[in-house]
Amino acid sequence: MIVRIIGSVMLAAAAAMAAQDASALRGAYRFVQFSYAAADGAKLHVASVGGTLSFDGAGALVWGDESGRYEVTGSNEAKLTVGTLALTVRFSPDAGVLMGTSAAGAAGPREQLLVAVRSAEGVPADTLRGSYAVASLAVRNGVAAGLATAFAQLTASGSGQFTRAALTGHAAGIDDVNRREERTGLTYELGSDGTGVAHMGSGSDILNGDHRIAISSDGNILLGWSADAAHPGILLGVRKSPDTAVFSFRERYWLGEVLAEDSFAFQQSTRWSTASGSLSSSRSGVAYLAQQIRSGGEVSYLATTNQYRLSSDGSTAALGPKLETGIDNFAFNEQAFVSAQVGVTGQLTLSHGILFGLAAPPMLPVLSSAAAPLVPHAAMAPGALMMITGSFGAEAAAPDAVTVRINGAAAAVVTPVTADRIRFLTPASLEAGPVTIEVMLNGAVTQTLRAARAASAPVLFTAEETGVGVAVATHADGSPVTMAKAAEPGETVTFTATGLGGAPTLRVLFDGQPGEVSSTGAVEGQPGRYQIRVVVPRGLALATGAAAREVPVALATPESFTDLADLLVIRRE
Repeated sequence: MIVRIIGSVMLAAAAAMAAQDASALRGAYRFVQFSYAAADGAKLHVASVGGTLSFDGAGALVWGDESGRYEVTGSNEAKLTVGTLALTVRFSPDAGVLMGTSAAGAAGPREQLLVAVRSAEGVPADTLRGSYAVASLAVRNGVAAGLATAFAQLTASGSGQFTRAALTGHAAGIDDVNRREERTGLTYELGSDGTGVAHMGSGSDILNGDHRIAISSDGNILLGWSADAAHPGILLGVRKSPDTAVFSFRERYWLGEVLAEDSFAFQQSTRWSTASGSLSSSRSGVAYLAQQIRSGGEVSYLATTNQYRLSSDGSTAALGPKLETGIDNFAFNEQAFVSAQVGVTGQLTLSHGILFGLAAPPMLPVLSSAAAPLVPHAAMAPGALMMITGSFGAEAAAPDAVTVRINGAAAAVVTPVTADRIRFLTPASLEAGPVTIEVMLNGAVTQTLRAARAASAPVLFTAEETGVGVAVATHADGSPVTMAKAAEPGETVTFTATGLGGAPTLRVLFDGQPGEVSSTGAVEGQPGRYQIRVVVPRGLALATGAAAREVPVALATPESFTDLADLLVIRRE
């Protein structure tokens, strides 16, 4: 959900942010970059590098030793272009931290994850002090069997020692079983420019060797990359606040992720992907996740929920689809969070990867499906009912005050419009490629948003009109599915959805089991809404005579997967 900001001062700030230009990025940054390309045999063409990224404030940049151009394309968003590489990045409200992946819109032969912090001089040696959580990904010898992921709790002394180093992680070359290690004797060196070296020792299979490091001027963000090009690796860390009162997860983050799936040493292939998107916190242990995923040159879209858990003292935290006791894979501060693909000690984890989240400005408007306003958009499909949530002022509710343009053409605005919500229909003829959405109030552009276009991105409407929880569904006689009158296995139910677009096939999964889709079609008189008729699978794991339970329902098309809503189902006999 977005923080609703009231008052002319905040509205003016939001308008100024919407009008950012190249001057929003200026000066030098220290960056870390992890990249990979198609493999030749066992080799993965993986690289981890770091260095300086500089912006002149007028559209020119120098990335390492190469020159290029950049353009601020939206609120806290920029496109960087160097040779054949084009990368979209997000930046923090003060432009002190940058983050981007190739999944967010890129061209070039390699997949990328980039994180950068503003460069500083005169950094005191004790800036690197306190408790840090670090996510690491390494590819020893550049082969899949060398994959290793770790989540480390490091305590920096401020004078060159890590007085505590507790690691949890797994390595493909030694069975991918999670193990916990307590390390000693780890040290670091930090120069006055905020760069240095972390010496991670040689006694671990999950995190070892020297790493070049760079920290933000306040010491809250730690970046690192392997000093040995033959053994690429990346570190992303955040300093945890000593004040437990601030341990409340922020409401919205932009995401960057790199993931290697099915990487067990004896398997023949590894599926690599990068992902970008948004994560929104419910403040009650549920996080709403929307991602654009790029793998093997193909792009897909995901909308789902994750769980998160914080210990009472803020010392440990966990984030994931399902949380088991003993997982510690996640940490955050006011600026960012980090997470790693690690599991419970002694258990197998077949995925390797790291996730970086950058706190988004609270006053920015949020684009979502109108069926799921809690979940920031992953993509827009032709003929979909969409919503923008923000602070538009009371005048937005006046008749015909708001206009929405998509790629320069007027879109149909759905009434009523309120001071904080605008609904609109995407054109049925929406063409492939990036989408620009402009919000106009009384003829003046007040906000510009960017989105991806997908052939389909279906979302179910729910009873609480949030996109999550119990789905709006009816029995064959038209009566609603409720706790008192739940659906039964083998019964045909009807869902209401939006975003079906031109999907050639639609699968509906009930707790992972496919249901037989009998028909889909537009709802007469309700543009953007579709009905899906589907048979509830008979094989669902339900106890006879037990109370109805909420069964997860997922919608899958060739390019999207949405797993947000549930159906009330009971087995009577």
